[in-house]
Amino acid sequence: MRQKMTQTRGNKKSMTELSTIFWAKSGDKDHPSGHPLLAHLLDAAAMARVILLREPPKTRRLLADALGLSEEEALNFAAFAVGLHDLGKASAVFEKQWEPGMQRLQARGLDYIPLPGGMPWVAHGALTEVLVTELLSDLGFSSLIAEKLGLLLGAHHGFLAPSSEVDDKAFDVLEAEIGPWDEARRALLNTLWETLGRPRPATDDLSPDAALWLMGLTSFADWLASSPEFFPYGRDIAEPGRYFENALALAEKALDDPRVRWEARTPLAPEPPPFKAIFPFSPNALQSAVAESLKNVREPSLLILEAPMGGGKTEAAFYAHLLLQAQNGHRGLYVAMPTQATGNAMFDRVKDFLAKFGDRPHDLQLVHGAAILKPEYVKLREVGEVVEVGESTVRASEWFSAKKRAMLTEYGVGTVDQALLGVLKVRHHFVRLWGLGNRTLVFDEVHAYDAYTSRLIAGLIRWMKALGSSVVLMSATLTRAQRARLAKAWGAKLPEAEAPYPRLTLVRGGFVKSIPIPWEEEKTYRVAAAPRPAPELADFALERLGKEGAAALIVNTVDRAQALYQELKARLGSGEVILEEGRPIGWRTGDTELYLLHARLPSAERQVRESVLLARFGKDGKRPKRALVVATQVIEQSLDLDFDL
Repeated sequence: MRQKMTQTRGNKKSMTELSTIFWAKSGDKDHPSGHPLLAHLLDAAAMARVILLREPPKTRRLLADALGLSEEEALNFAAFAVGLHDLGKASAVFEKQWEPGMQRLQARGLDYIPLPGGMPWVAHGALTEVLVTELLSDLGFSSLIAEKLGLLLGAHHGFLAPSSEVDDKAFDVLEAEIGPWDEARRALLNTLWETLGRPRPATDDLSPDAALWLMGLTSFADWLASSPEFFPYGRDIAEPGRYFENALALAEKALDDPRVRWEARTPLAPEPPPFKAIFPFSPNALQSAVAESLKNVREPSLLILEAPMGGGKTEAAFYAHLLLQAQNGHRGLYVAMPTQATGNAMFDRVKDFLAKFGDRPHDLQLVHGAAILKPEYVKLREVGEVVEVGESTVRASEWFSAKKRAMLTEYGVGTVDQALLGVLKVRHHFVRLWGLGNRTLVFDEVHAYDAYTSRLIAGLIRWMKALGSSVVLMSATLTRAQRARLAKAWGAKLPEAEAPYPRLTLVRGGFVKSIPIPWEEEKTYRVAAAPRPAPELADFALERLGKEGAAALIVNTVDRAQALYQELKARLGSGEVILEEGRPIGWRTGDTELYLLHARLPSAERQVRESVLLARFGKDGKRPKRALVVATQVIEQSLDLDFDL
């Protein structure tokens, strides 16, 4: 960065009065004076404080430890940091966008001098970066913390400002705004600092986890604080302390609003009941091993579950979450699935699981690009509606259904890419990481990912450990190299001798425990080569299936799937179209049902077909007497189905 901007002070004026002259939100017919910048900064600071107070105590401890402060000091510092996010609006580049506001400034002697070539446009985030770095140093903050806070607060709209915009434009603009501009900005900063208790960090640097906690919180708080529905314009800012107290009350109301409903985060089960009290069956060897190994584990942990398909890994992961949440104060759960279809199916299972617990509604979001096509999710999203399920309630708050905010909610199910966006260079990636912090993150089908995705998962695991989260990985099987990479991401090394498959691997800090899972002897299957041409394959399938049972015929192209479906339909003879939600989804002849699934179907139609297949052939499905399903590879990892052939 360049050298310090020249400081020129005008005549002394009332700091409070001077600090209120900038505007942040332009006025309208009801509030022609707009919303003062100091008011918006205090609104955002109040919002940040109330959000943290509704987080589990563990989240506040993580932030306090990262800052080297007590919890109360950390709350004050976080509120102040968030309040600084729009300091860059105290510049002519921004203020001149609303003429009445600029005229008021000019009347107070704050005019702007056009630079050679005209006044350049500079995003206020870039101006925030420069001003925070400059002015915090004058308050006695270390230059390193001031610079890092400037960087992270300047990014509150999603990205770090390009260095060229900071060095080539922001400094030029601010260096031209000396005298009254500089005096008013310093009055604004000092009023904010004094109102929020003159907070200071305890260290001379910000750790990556501290920076991440503050970045995510800033955007979260700013989104809510920018809504005039939650923070109306026209409130008296003459006494900033009283204004802040009022803003705290408004922040509480905002989080209680039916569209948001951010209740205090409490565990599903502070004292988890036995496994059998939650699920309608006794725990198997894997589930018992999970329960035993996680007893009194009071630190974020990595758990790798390797067992055959149908071995109860999902229920084991749910129970692991209960234990880890109760013992570590985790705020919630996110289950990352390989596809939208598996995400949809898991959503239903998580919804039913959540319904068993708690004395308050639980917010559950479905997080993928086609979530709006799932009727069960749409029903939960309806504004103000709480859907009764069992003894408790599950809902999907409207405000958190927006794609950037979905990770902020308490419970979520979605595709793995939605979680991995937290470690990619995309807009507001840090908000996603903030939402996954101090949470249980479950990955399913870990063995199915390619090398690139696996590396991203390892990177996300490193962040999860830094942010106090626990991670559960489920897989049919993993190579030793894959397990070693995952353990390394947690900062540990596999032992030379591991337990045989099936196994449970528990990683706590740098310690790894490999636990064997007693399992019944492997079953033997007979594999027979099937003919390739569609007519012959149709005859082969019908002959092998016989008079009862369910068969899946998986081919590698959509054209082959369609041709095979037509061959089978012709052989079944006259019948009727199977309809679901008014859509044709299959063919029925007598007691035989025929279905087709492939990736070329429109999303809405594919969603309906997948739901029907899960209802017929999924866990606890009501199976027809005789059925054939023709599909491409989408069926293999997209749906958890069971067939006889």
